[in-house]
Amino acid sequence: KIMLNLNAVAAHQQIPLIHVVHEDDELLANSPEAEWYKILQSLPWEQYRSIAADYYNALYHFNKSK
Repeated sequence: KIMLNLNAVAAHQQIPLIHVVHEDDELLANSPEAEWYKILQSLPWEQYRSIAADYYNALYHFNKSK
């Protein structure tokens, strides 16, 4: 396993307390048939946070109404 490189963390940043690596993530990352996984890993998800929140709020209210 690769240990967390503390030299890559800037002095003003919080050092991650836990770094979890799941076996299935490693399998997907190393699979030539899982190009989608590499794309998904580099997706700038922060830009879509408000859209996701709106979606899950609407889904919650929809499920409550049933």
